[in-house]
Amino acid sequence: MTNKKYTSSWIVDWLDGYRETLDDFYPSERWAFKKLPEIIGAGTNIGKVLDAGCGTGGLYRALSNNLQIDGYMGVDINPQVIDRAQVWQLHPTDVNFCAVIS
Repeated sequence: MTNKKYTSSWIVDWLDGYRETLDDFYPSERWAFKKLPEIIGAGTNIGKVLDAGCGTGGLYRALSNNLQIDGYMGVDINPQVIDRAQVWQLHPTDVNFCAVIS
């Protein structure tokens, strides 16, 4: 069974430019982002991030603008959003996006 709505091409434009800053995230997510420096220590690198259901990579952009990360792997079922995410890829050596084909 395929989620046809999510794999439709319109989702690429909808996700592009969505959830790029911390203000774009849900209140519970913003709370977690604000707690990270307190938990791991201000200025500490949070290490590597795996983002399942990454869309066009908004979480990467939000995290990299606010925290230090060693690497990021974004995975999504929609190859079209992965193609768009790769356009936004700013640090090719530590950022990877891939599509999961079922």
